Amino acid sequence: MKLSLSKKAVAFNILNYSIWRIMFITLLFYAMYSLASSQVNSTIDVSDIRSQIMSQRIINALSYTSPHTLRTYSGIIPNEKIQGESPFQFDENSDLFSAEITLENTQTGLQHDLYINKKWFDRYYDLKKFDQYRASLEWRSALIRENAQKIDKARMIIKTVEHEDT
Repeated sequence: MKLSLSKKAVAFNILNYSIWRIMFITLLFYAMYSLASSQVNSTIDVSDIRSQIMSQRIINALSYTSPHTLRTYSGIIPNEKIQGESPFQFDENSDLFSAEITLENTQTGLQHDLYINKKWFDRYYDLKKFDQYRASLEWRSALIRENAQKIDKARMIIKTVEHEDT
C-alpha cells in the first residue's frame, strides 16, 4: 500500500533532499578540484639543471680530444688550453651567464684561473644573495696533461653566476 502525500509534502521532500544533493555535489567537485590543482606546479625552477649543464659544457670545452680518434676524454685537461687563449666562445656583451674556473694542480701547487665573461662575473658574484642572480659552486677532480708522459692530479672549482633576464 502506497501512501500518497499532499502536494505541499511532495514539494517539501523534493526541495529538502535536492538542497542536500546540490551541497554534496558542490563539495565533491570542490574536493576534486583542490586535489587536482595541488598536484600541478605551474612554476618549475630549472636553474640547478641549467647550471649543471653549463658546468658539463665547460668541462667538455676544456677536456682533451685525441687528434687520431676524435674522442673527448672528459676530465683530462691539456696544458695548452689553460696556458693560452681562453677556449670559451661566449659573447662578451651577454650578461646572462658568467663563470670562474679554477684549476689547482695538487702536486705542484700551481693555480690557473679561467673566466667566462670576467667583467660580468666580478660584477654579479657579490650580488648572488638577490633572487635574480643564481650562483653555483662545483668541485671536480681532474687531470692536467703536461705532455704525453706526464699527467698531474688537479682540483677543478667551477663558480657560475646566472642573471635572470626579466
